[in-house]
Amino acid sequence: MEDAIRLFFADRRRLVMEYDYSAGWLSELKSRGYKVYLLSNYSQDHYEYISTHFKFFGLEDGRVISWQEKVLKPDARIYNILLDRYGLEASECVFLDDTPENIDGAAAVGMKGIVFKDYAQGRAELEALLGQKRS
Repeated sequence: MEDAIRLFFADRRRLVMEYDYSAGWLSELKSRGYKVYLLSNYSQDHYEYISTHFKFFGLEDGRVISWQEKVLKPDARIYNILLDRYGLEASECVFLDDTPENIDGAAAVGMKGIVFKDYAQGRAELEALLGQKRS
């Protein structure tokens, strides 16, 4: 058991993975005129790994990362940092996250939210909110 715990903490970066649709989906949304922002509870080591290994990183229009801000989702402060930093109107934002509590946090500051379960579901719900259902 001790060996497993040591292995876990030795390279926690292996706990994060990039989905094959991420970069393409971000690029498509941006090509349609939408801004895309990253708001994440990444730790420093995850952030450093992702920033050099994941294709979607750098495609976003801005980012707020918890370890840099010293605040975690679903605390309202992290959502407000995003809104203030990039001059966003909460009512015009859609926040996707796989944790319902984080969606509740976004809703508390006025954002729409989608609990992300998988790409097909998340994309369909986003398209419905954008009012541009695809066939």
